[in-house]
Amino acid sequence: MEFPSFTRGVIGLAGLACLYFAWYGMVFGRFGIVPSQTMWKNPQKTKWSVFLFGCLLLSITKILQITSFGETFPEPAGLLLTFIGCLAVLNATYVHLTLGILSEEE
Repeated sequence: MEFPSFTRGVIGLAGLACLYFAWYGMVFGRFGIVPSQTMWKNPQKTKWSVFLFGCLLLSITKILQITSFGETFPEPAGLLLTFIGCLAVLNATYVHLTLGILSEEE
């Protein structure tokens, strides 16, 4: 049975959302979408792994774009990977700034 492209995309997005919600529930022990900085056990160390994850997703997107391997994925896959990578880099940058030059401690 062949599904239209839109249906496969919706099913894929629903699957990604379920995976994210499951990860969030396992890591933080409650339902949510966006983790605040106070929820992390050690934000000073974790910000670098979040930053590297974002850079890895952006690199994968670029590799898929310049190689023929990217043709096996649906067209919006690169857009979604870029979006998630940019959000991860932005989150890590925010944590870095609030722990550094924007901290309230003197």
